[in-house]
Amino acid sequence: MALSRFRSAVAALLAGALILGIPMLPAQAAVADPAPAAPAAPAAPAATTASPISEVALQPYLPGEQSWPSSFAPSFALVIRIETEYAQPGARFSLALPEHLIAVADPGTVTDGAGETIADYRVDADGRTVRFAFAPGVASKKDLRARIALFANLDDVGAAGGSFTGEARSGSSVFPLSLSYGAMSWTMGNISSTWVPGPNGEGARLRVRGAVAGHAANAAEGGQWIGARGADSWPGTLRPVPGTTRLFAFDELPSTSGALGDPAAAVPASAYSVAAEGQAPGTVTMGVTVPAPRDGFYVIEQLFSLDSPGPSLFEAPGETLPKGARLIYATGSQVDTSSVLAHAQSGGASNGSSSLAYFVSSGADGSAAAAKPSLGAVRTVATESSPSRAVARVDLAVTNSGNTPLHATAVERVTADRAAVSIDAATADRGTVRVVGGAVEWSGDLEPGQRARIAYTVTAKHAGGSAGEITISGTTEGETPSGQEADAEVADDTVTVPSAPTDGTGTDPTRTPPATGAGADPTELAATGSEPLDAAPWVIALLFAGAACGTLGFSRAARGSRPGSAA
Repeated sequence: MALSRFRSAVAALLAGALILGIPMLPAQAAVADPAPAAPAAPAAPAATTASPISEVALQPYLPGEQSWPSSFAPSFALVIRIETEYAQPGARFSLALPEHLIAVADPGTVTDGAGETIADYRVDADGRTVRFAFAPGVASKKDLRARIALFANLDDVGAAGGSFTGEARSGSSVFPLSLSYGAMSWTMGNISSTWVPGPNGEGARLRVRGAVAGHAANAAEGGQWIGARGADSWPGTLRPVPGTTRLFAFDELPSTSGALGDPAAAVPASAYSVAAEGQAPGTVTMGVTVPAPRDGFYVIEQLFSLDSPGPSLFEAPGETLPKGARLIYATGSQVDTSSVLAHAQSGGASNGSSSLAYFVSSGADGSAAAAKPSLGAVRTVATESSPSRAVARVDLAVTNSGNTPLHATAVERVTADRAAVSIDAATADRGTVRVVGGAVEWSGDLEPGQRARIAYTVTAKHAGGSAGEITISGTTEGETPSGQEADAEVADDTVTVPSAPTDGTGTDPTRTPPATGAGADPTELAATGSEPLDAAPWVIALLFAGAACGTLGFSRAARGSRPGSAA
């Protein structure tokens, strides 16, 4: 019972405090919502997912010439076109080539008309993929165009000519390829040559496969010798790559050049030996000795590096290829065979069949326009003032005044001194806008010349003392699709919040006294000319008084409940 009486006393004190209009916390001046943290910078555009490659085609170097491309020289220009309005610096993309098509080119660059690099390219070591990367300088470029022509050839063709079809792929884009080649056949000299990239995709190598007749009777003269070397009748110089000699055996020669290297027809390395002969550049021969030859056909495979292409023979005609992709070079290979005894008696002289191999330079050209991002912002503020109150209607116009699209953002911050503020009615005619704490945030995409209008209203109430003030400040920024930035400066605007008038006694005659009793606001005090009553000491004193009364009642109740006392 004593505990319930103490609770009743405390409840009575609290109720009395409410009736007296005493606030439960010390009175505080009204303040504006704290300004939110600055928003993150505009998000950079995502890396390119759609390929900027717009076209891929195969093109003959000498249109109308039946011998090239042909089974004898199945090579042509692989022309790749790139078109994109904007590009991200460092963005990478690639082109996967169809089966049997091999590109061979040194790493290169694409430059625009001003000589500035806009992209790099290189071919993988297997020649099956071409990789590209946009250069850092594209951040300030727009309307990028590039044309790249790479030397390419087929590693499998028929002796009677025909056509090649396949599909190149880049991202989700598919590019059908097709080209016919003539019937001038590799079987004329029984030598098939295919160009492949050098180590790490740099330089060029010629893979030679030469077919010769096998004769079991050569076993009586120490076996059969088969040799492969570069031909000295052409300007280009070839050097055999050690460790790349292989031998294949057939009963009948295949009808396609690719089958000349059929792994199922490979002769075990234990059945022959390999030795290099000669030392002068372009004269080194890789010789294979087969002690126990068989009748039929042998194919010797040898990889040569192109030490020097020599001077170009001529330039491909027309303007359909970049200037750097028209220089035509020539080299050749030669394959010999005899008995081991006859080869020794000849002193290494070579009089076998030879074959010509063309090689063409690769190159690129491009163009781009300068991207000039520019952003403008103008803020206008219309104010209405009355005693203790000010309303500011704000209009912010953000304009893309450059020649490139922008993803733009604007943040308008409202801060207050001796005033409480609220922001409402935020609207925009494009993009999205929201109110976050004491700020208005807008973002949207603007094409060149486009303008966005953002409007909002700020209502300020005087919080006491001298006249209050609100300040409107902001930042406006933009970013191009390639990551180039632009911003606009807007001067701060200040709005005065009039103080409350007084009637000579320090009382604001415009202020309505706070209600009492039911529905009263315990947090509002009537404005007076003196300092507001500090309620904290009164609350503490009343609490102590209530506690004392409760203790006294508790003590009396305790005495009245002693054993033997009157009820």
